[in-house]
Amino acid sequence: MLLFSGTIEHFFSSNYQYAKVESIIYLHYDASTVYDFIKSVDTLEGEKSLLMNLGLSVPQKCVLEKEEVGAKRICYFEGGSIEEKVIDIKRGEFIKMKVTDYDLPGFKWLKFDDAIYLFTQEGDSTRLTRITTYQSQLKPRIYWEFWEKQAIEAEHEYVLNDLKRRLGEKHK
Repeated sequence: MLLFSGTIEHFFSSNYQYAKVESIIYLHYDASTVYDFIKSVDTLEGEKSLLMNLGLSVPQKCVLEKEEVGAKRICYFEGGSIEEKVIDIKRGEFIKMKVTDYDLPGFKWLKFDDAIYLFTQEGDSTRLTRITTYQSQLKPRIYWEFWEKQAIEAEHEYVLNDLKRRLGEKHK
C-alpha cells in the first residue's frame, strides 16, 4: 500500500493546476464596433447549450462601470456573478481583466484568474478572441480538464453568439 500512496496522493492533492480556455469568432464589423458591443451587455439571449440545460450557470448580463484601468466589471449569471477589475484596456484592441471575486454554483473547485478580449482587425472583419484563465484542483486532469473546458467554452459560445445576434440587429 505504501508503494501506491504517492500515486493516490497525486489524485487527491489540494494543489491547483493552471489552465486556459480560448474561443474565437469572426465578425464582419470593425474592431471598434465589436468592442463597443461586448464591453457591457444589458441582456444576453440565445440558445442554451446542453450543459446549460443540465444546470450550468447561464450568463445574463455584464456591466462595466468605466472604460479605464481599475474599473469594475460584473457579469451576472443565473444564481451567481463574477467580478473583474480592468487591468489594461484599449478601445478596439483589448480588454484585460483580473477576476477579483466570483460566486457560481458548481465551480467551487476552480479559481478564476483572468478574463480577456482581444480584437484583431482582419480586412473588413474582426477576429474576437475570448480567453479565460483559471486554476483547478480536480484530478485526474486528463478527465476534468475536458469537462472544465466544455463548460467554459459553452459560456463563451453563449456570449459570443449573443454578440453576433446583437450586431446583426443593430446593422440591419
